Amino acid sequence: MVSHRKGVKFKPAACVSRNQTLQGRLKPLQIAQSSPATPFWGSLDRQGSILRYVPDFASSRAEDWLRRLRSLPFTQGRVKVFGKEYDEPRLTCYFGDKAYKYSGRTIKPKPWSRAPVLQEIRKEVEKVTGETFNSVLCNKYRNGNDTVGWHADNESIYGPQPTIASVTLGAERDFDLKECGGRRDAKAGRIRVRLGHGSLLVMSGATQECWQHSLPRRKGLKEERINLTFRKVIAGAIA
Repeated sequence: MVSHRKGVKFKPAACVSRNQTLQGRLKPLQIAQSSPATPFWGSLDRQGSILRYVPDFASSRAEDWLRRLRSLPFTQGRVKVFGKEYDEPRLTCYFGDKAYKYSGRTIKPKPWSRAPVLQEIRKEVEKVTGETFNSVLCNKYRNGNDTVGWHADNESIYGPQPTIASVTLGAERDFDLKECGGRRDAKAGRIRVRLGHGSLLVMSGATQECWQHSLPRRKGLKEERINLTFRKVIAGAIA
């Protein structure tokens, strides 16, 4: 679902066929009130920020993947924000070939061999996106109180204009995007996407340069959501 919040000006996004080749600058088009089952693939702006949503990515494998992912070694980390440390409002674990650093925290990866299910899902993500990934950050949102604030995955370890592939398993959650230009800038374009169970969201092009994203709290939600964000850490980024 892509929706418009009251009192906030939302940026229209392009909606094109899954089979349409994205070349040059796409004219932004309005995505109407669509369900979590509606696919889209298009441009968020004229700077080359591309967003793709594949609702049936996992298909019949979603329940099996979710069951197996529950056994991953999730822990609650501590992050540093403006010099102060806080508990992350979610559980995480990290697998890959290279270390990962964010919010003053460096995470050493666990080997892929410890999680065959992640290798299986990575293979399917690479097949759909045509990209290769060497790391995955696994997030467990235990209920609607768990969240992640506004940020962009624009760390230098990913290189310029990275592709980030996000798999959702479990509870549906809203995924918000806003144009860069100030957290309190009500005139900045905003988009809300409802991410469904078994779906894949792909951010590419200039998205991390021009947009921030967040997962807001959802009052009353008791079900868990496991999210896998596949990324490619460039060689020599972190020893």
